[in-house]
Amino acid sequence: MKRAATVGIRLVAKHRSNFRALIKASGSIPALVPLLKSIAPATQESAVTVLLNLSLEEENKKLITTAGAKQNVACALLSLSMIEENRGAIGACGVIPSLVSLLVSDSSWGKNDSLTTLYKLCSVWRNKERVINAGAVPPLVGLVGERSGGTAENVLVVLGSLAAVPEDKDAVAEAGGIPVLVEAMETGPTAGREFVVHVLL
Repeated sequence: MKRAATVGIRLVAKHRSNFRALIKASGSIPALVPLLKSIAPATQESAVTVLLNLSLEEENKKLITTAGAKQNVACALLSLSMIEENRGAIGACGVIPSLVSLLVSDSSWGKNDSLTTLYKLCSVWRNKERVINAGAVPPLVGLVGERSGGTAENVLVVLGSLAAVPEDKDAVAEAGGIPVLVEAMETGPTAGREFVVHVLL
């Protein structure tokens, strides 16, 4: 019943702004958040998609964050993206911009879940393009210098994956990424230098 209800809400929330406002007004957001931890993959995926669709409305974002959903969404997506055949569908359902928004989160846990999920999704070529189009490159470049929690290494792995797309090369240069990468190669931790060289190449 929960799965069927979540699928129904997902379909309603997909296209219409006024429907998304009505879903919020109905008090559904706090009820959807626990489903992000559902052991049923279909229910979990539907809950993720609904919350991401609802987050398209500015007034819903604060409520979703207050309900603890944003980081739970990244965690749920990370779990789903571990299965290779899910990656194309996850990218196609419009979740990538919300993952990109977590790159500027105050939480290192949220950043790293987002980075790992983006890396997994980028095994699908179309998702690489979606990540770039979602504006991921400037925040990724900004995170290259982070020294905590392995964030820099995760960032470099994602940038290295995106480097196969011609548009990424331009985006990195336009975001001032080349001097940042050179500095990371010269002064950053030894463990990350191999990743920096890969991105520069």
